[in-house]
Amino acid sequence: INAGQTPVETLGTACGATTAAWGECQGGLGELLQKSEDLETEMKDLFGEGGTAIFGGVLDEVNGMANDIISKSDGAKRSIDGIENLVKAAKLDEVMKMFEEYKKFYELMKVLASGQDDKLGAGPACILKCWADAVRTRLESYSGEAEQLASNVVDANHIEVFNSLVAGASQLPEQLAAVLTTLSEIPSEIASLVEKVLADPDLETADLVQSIRDKLSLDSVLDALRKLREDASEIVSTVKTSVEAVNNFVLEAPDKITGCFDPPCPFLGCLGPPPGQAELSTALDLVANAVAGGLGSVVEALTSLEAALDALNADVLKEAMDKFVNQGMTKLEKVLRVTAIFGQLKDELEQVVALVDGSAADTQAGFQTVVARCPPVETVCVTIVDSTKRTQPVLEETVTAFTDLNEDALLDASAKLTAQQADFAPSLLTTATDPLQESITQLAPIQKIQETLDRILAFVDLVPVKLGEVSAEMEVPQAAAVIETTDQIKAIPGLAELPAAFAALKDAFTSLDGAIETLEDLCVQPLQKASSLMGEAANKTAEAAEIIKTGKAIANDPVGGAMGAVSDVLGTEGINIGW
Repeated sequence: INAGQTPVETLGTACGATTAAWGECQGGLGELLQKSEDLETEMKDLFGEGGTAIFGGVLDEVNGMANDIISKSDGAKRSIDGIENLVKAAKLDEVMKMFEEYKKFYELMKVLASGQDDKLGAGPACILKCWADAVRTRLESYSGEAEQLASNVVDANHIEVFNSLVAGASQLPEQLAAVLTTLSEIPSEIASLVEKVLADPDLETADLVQSIRDKLSLDSVLDALRKLREDASEIVSTVKTSVEAVNNFVLEAPDKITGCFDPPCPFLGCLGPPPGQAELSTALDLVANAVAGGLGSVVEALTSLEAALDALNADVLKEAMDKFVNQGMTKLEKVLRVTAIFGQLKDELEQVVALVDGSAADTQAGFQTVVARCPPVETVCVTIVDSTKRTQPVLEETVTAFTDLNEDALLDASAKLTAQQADFAPSLLTTATDPLQESITQLAPIQKIQETLDRILAFVDLVPVKLGEVSAEMEVPQAAAVIETTDQIKAIPGLAELPAAFAALKDAFTSLDGAIETLEDLCVQPLQKASSLMGEAANKTAEAAEIIKTGKAIANDPVGGAMGAVSDVLGTEGINIGW
């Protein structure tokens, strides 16, 4: 196979070259595979569960912003849900009845203040007139207070507007509930999007990101909240002020009405209160009875309703939404860019892991087995080559013994040929080469290790570059440990020479594999024939010695015939060793 070498020499040389080449490779390769496993572990720790170790803090911020919108939307919904009960507790319909009765009371007071004397009592005209004038004066003064209050009392139109607002607002809880359902999906959508990008770094995310933005389109809900808060709050505040004013007026009215008719006309004491005073008292009772004496609870309910409407601050909800749109979505897009980078690393890592954990590691073990079985084969080959070199002098001694018809020298040569016959026994070679041949058959192609080596070295170069891109987007503290491991891999002694060493190993293995494949035809069979003929030559030489011993005169033809056979076999039919 190798120019200038016999097959046995080629086999021995290939064994030695394989052992030497592997010695150059295995140290660096073993450390490289070990460090690659360390890198794999650190990368997996870096990725964490769904990438949380990479950008967990940033993603938490984004989800926090989304949850803030959800919380504020839920707060608005709860406030609106409570408005209906507060409206019922405020008894607005009954309050309006009270306001209407109060207006009747005020109109009656106006009539009495400008009315006839007979409305104020009965008696001698001169005395009655004097007393009635005094009552009218006081009624006119009190009527001024009542008129001022009447001008501030809410009319029915205001209440109709309020009821219309509340009716419209009754749809808001349902709208907000739909919003909450939509918003509640955002965190899980973000997590799902991150996982998809990690699995497919080339995934187009523009539409998916836009769908999240679309979920934040709440302008119609915000406008309805603003209108309800601004318009209804103003009306409720006015109603509350009016109710409190009327309540205070009603509480003071009995004494003031009595004061208007005090002192009573001396001629009327036996007749009871004047008709006008009785009418005013009756009208006042209607005002107070309109809310069944529960003005305090009505005011309390209106206060709560006012607070509930004030809590419906659409701007607070809009601020949360704007923060998510302007900051949260920016952070999300940054997370997705980082995820895509790590997705690329993850894909590459999985390919490296598949090689390191699979056939490459098995191939490394297989090579170690092959190399361990090379030295015995090399030793046998050396023995065979040495034996062929020792055979030449023995043959020359044999020829000389024949020439000299020296039977003792022939017997000595026969003994030496017999001893060397054992060195040519094929079993010596096959016993050593059979295990080697078996391990070579079971060994995966050397390209597997070469591919693993190339992948790892490329990955080690890729990681710092990609992590640099990540650092430009956000801080990832765990990346430092990964970069440190890649630096350690690059610092492995002889790493730069490892590809060349593997190329030499590949060449040596190719030669070894070829020598093993041709072992039977080029080595075993010729050795078997040479060994057999050498034994035959030894026997014939011994026989010739006996013939010579009994009669030298008749020994030439048999000896010549035997030697001719030996010479032909060893020189042309056997292994060409220069005999």
